[in-house]
Amino acid sequence: MKLVIDTNKLIASLLRNGKTRRILLHPDLEFYAPPYVFEEIEEHRDKLLRKVPKRLFEAVMKEAKKKIHVVEPVEPYTSKAKALANDFDPDDYPFIALALQLDIPIWTIASKATGI
Repeated sequence: MKLVIDTNKLIASLLRNGKTRRILLHPDLEFYAPPYVFEEIEEHRDKLLRKVPKRLFEAVMKEAKKKIHVVEPVEPYTSKAKALANDFDPDDYPFIALALQLDIPIWTIASKATGI
């Protein structure tokens, strides 16, 4: 199964050794994300490292980078996604655009439950 992974799910997999991490690392699942996903993780790196050991952070990120195919969303999907994202979170448009472009669902959570 192919899914676009949202940054909150990647953060959740970094913070806890639970279902989210097991799903991310599952061999039968294939993940896609815009380049923004890793940029956003780097923006929050210091906050994340206050919550998890650096060694664990780096190990999970190494595996995530192997599992997540980074794809740049293109037009006309980005324009359509920006219009859709304006109703809830304009920053999410790259994930929506990629889901539209690849015609696959987004694995996400509805709120900023990760606390980052």
